[in-house]
Amino acid sequence: MKDPASIRFIGDNDKDYKLSYTAFEQWIKKEIKVRECCVFIKMMDGELEPICHCGNVRSAHSEGIQIHSESEKWDKTTHTTLTECSALGKINFLDEDTTIQPEYIRVASDYGDRKNIQRMERLLREFWGLKQPGLLISVIGGNKSFHAPHDICLHFQHGLLNAAKSTNGWIITSGQNEGVTKLVGDIIGRSIMTTKIYTIGVACWGKTWNNEMLLRKNNKFNEATNDYSTSSPEHGTTSLEPNHSHFFLVDDGTTHSNGVEIKFRGELEFLITKMYEKDGVPLPMICIMLEGGPQSIEMALNSLRMGQPLVVIKGSGRAADIVCTAVEMACFKEDFADGEFVTRGVISDEGHIRDIKDMLEACYSKYSDPSLMDKLLKNVVEIASFKKQITVYKIDGPEPLDFAILSSLMKSIGESAARMRQLKLAITWGHEKVAKELIFEKQDYKFRPDELNSLLMFSIINRRVDFIRLLLEFGADLKNFLTAPSLTKLYNILPKNSGAFRLLKRYDRAICLRDIGELMEMIMEGTFHSFLTQEKYNQDMGDDERFDNPYDLMMVYSALIDAPDMAKFFWENSRTPIATSLVAHKIFLFLDKMEATWARIDEEMTEKLETSAREFERLACGLMTMCYHNYDKPDWVQILIVPLKEWGGLNLFDLATIIDAKNFIAHVAYQSYLTDLWMGQLKPTINSGRLFISLIPPLPIFLPYNKLPMTKKDLAIKILRGQEITSPQTKSRKRMSDNDAELAPNLQSNNEKDDGDSVRTPTLKEKLYY
Repeated sequence: MKDPASIRFIGDNDKDYKLSYTAFEQWIKKEIKVRECCVFIKMMDGELEPICHCGNVRSAHSEGIQIHSESEKWDKTTHTTLTECSALGKINFLDEDTTIQPEYIRVASDYGDRKNIQRMERLLREFWGLKQPGLLISVIGGNKSFHAPHDICLHFQHGLLNAAKSTNGWIITSGQNEGVTKLVGDIIGRSIMTTKIYTIGVACWGKTWNNEMLLRKNNKFNEATNDYSTSSPEHGTTSLEPNHSHFFLVDDGTTHSNGVEIKFRGELEFLITKMYEKDGVPLPMICIMLEGGPQSIEMALNSLRMGQPLVVIKGSGRAADIVCTAVEMACFKEDFADGEFVTRGVISDEGHIRDIKDMLEACYSKYSDPSLMDKLLKNVVEIASFKKQITVYKIDGPEPLDFAILSSLMKSIGESAARMRQLKLAITWGHEKVAKELIFEKQDYKFRPDELNSLLMFSIINRRVDFIRLLLEFGADLKNFLTAPSLTKLYNILPKNSGAFRLLKRYDRAICLRDIGELMEMIMEGTFHSFLTQEKYNQDMGDDERFDNPYDLMMVYSALIDAPDMAKFFWENSRTPIATSLVAHKIFLFLDKMEATWARIDEEMTEKLETSAREFERLACGLMTMCYHNYDKPDWVQILIVPLKEWGGLNLFDLATIIDAKNFIAHVAYQSYLTDLWMGQLKPTINSGRLFISLIPPLPIFLPYNKLPMTKKDLAIKILRGQEITSPQTKSRKRMSDNDAELAPNLQSNNEKDDGDSVRTPTLKEKLYY
């Protein structure tokens, strides 16, 4: 088994923990209290000693406790008192094959109100140092009497794990090693070596088996790890589930009270959503119900009252099936309340009410108290009134559970800020379909450009190609998004496992765009002059600085962070797709070469980079083949030799040679043009005997020559585009001068006079390949 000390959660730090117990000792002693019995009143005789009404034997009480007459009625309010916290630290599970040592603390049930629960914020943030979540998932359901079908349990486990992993979610449970909480612990335990998920158990201290093992030794804070055994719990008690990361053990001074932790748990969940709110929008939270008893119904209602969505798994049994039935029976009705119209679910049919009552009595027949049944019926009917917040999930449906969870969250979207936060959650989760159906295709809200840019930035950072495509489809503009500051930001928050991060980390400062230009020149081995090396890109620039080739720049960024899918998407929209694919091929080859320099033995990454390099070279060859077959030779030769200002004035012939793209160099178009260069202007099909005889002057003038004319029309188009003027007769490229640019309109007008027609508008294919 792996050493528990080696398993750390994100945000954990050994030094901080050692300091925390010392630094927080006085604060915990002052602010965190537990509730204990302070008056012993005998209830009955035990096997060895008398038992108090609080449920503890005489020796379990503190020394010097008051002893009152048996005739006196014991009251929890007057016969218990708040005392200093006596149980906190880490748990070492003795008889469980677990890889973590969860943190725990014992707290009084008094903290289960809106005012006192605030003290838990400092505990979570500073003492435990938990990383901010993206979603809070509250799991409720059956414990001791749990009997959900096996296939539903498996479906629930995998859906919950996917939801928590993809959103960096926290999970809150009852913390008990039984029922639905054990299902949660089992799946978390199996994934702990690859995924660290904060799972917080809120359990009742009095009903926790072997809780005396969790008391502080010698009342010292520095002895923070306590051994704990989960074996053979007594009737009426439960052991703690060993795969949780943290525990709150809620104490009301008794050992037999049910539901002591419910109110505290609800307030803790509310506190966490407020702790991590953003732009005034609370952290998204969702409640999932699987099977369940009377307490599950109460907790589901509390969650709905707080405005949280609820996912109920149909077919899992007991409470979940009763709630599903009630929700399906309810009809929507619009009421006027608190100055506005609200839509609620209403069960008006008395027959339906009787059916629900019969289901409650059948499920909970062991509870003989009629008042409990009336309370449960009332709670179920109220739950049905929140029909809009409830999602009934069927495992035989077309969508997985994590999709249902996100859909339920989306249904609860209200104002703009909430919509943005939920959309970012959908992006993180990777559910483009949910966002499209529930957000973008609704006509009741139009996104502002700054909101679309924010979502586009978030999608790029998370490498969500489907969302990038969706955002561009629904109004986002990459040219408007990609300003100099936004591109600079992307390069300053690079993934630490990316090639670009390793290449740029030598700079002991913030990255500027000039650094990126120099990096590209290094990758191209000094033959490529990047426009980003201009002096103006060596400093912060305003938002009005935009680029003419945003797709090319984003393709370069994507390739540098080892994101071939995203690179391919931006390549698809490039104005120079053949050249762009050759550059991508070179970047991936360079990163593959650097892997050996970085001494990283990662065969999977090496294979990924080599595959990406081959794919982009294949794309370049495929496009060149299409040009070769669909254009006359003068046209595809121009495609090879036209200078591309986006890539430092190099043409495709130069790029392929510099990059050493062997498959592209072997392409028939490349080789044909290369043959023309070797043969000069002679036709390569000339008979060798005729060529030998014609060497006698002046016979060479009678040899057949190639003619690759450039018309005035082509010349005018090239000058208007700002491209170099290159002809097959010249071996060297000329830069376009200012005078050439000034002459462009005159060339156009002369062409119209000479040829009798205007300069032809380039076709779509010409735009793509030129």
